[in-house]
Amino acid sequence: MPDRQGPIGVMLMEHDQGRGYVKSLAENIRLYKEGDKEALQAAYGDMKGYITLLREHIHKENNILFRMADNFLTAEEQSQLLSQFCTSESFCTGLVKKQQFLDRFKEFAAVYQYNS
Repeated sequence: MPDRQGPIGVMLMEHDQGRGYVKSLAENIRLYKEGDKEALQAAYGDMKGYITLLREHIHKENNILFRMADNFLTAEEQSQLLSQFCTSESFCTGLVKKQQFLDRFKEFAAVYQYNS
């Protein structure tokens, strides 16, 4: 399967778009903290754009890309992939506990809380 054309190419392009939204969001938050009140609206636009992109991207993964992979991969390859996913998820779950994640999220929310 070509990696720069077709569905995979689209997905890679969307990854670049997502990074662009995150970069712009970080820049607009910086500008807002420095006193540029208009940057807040731009940051909201970045967030809304990123949300839309993610929703559409996940839909494409679930309804196009993963279905193509099901037809492309052998049963043995799918089994190996599932095993690797389980190993990876177990490893990550052991590193980041749910409470640690929630605590970090609360810290993030406090830093970027909007006060009108």
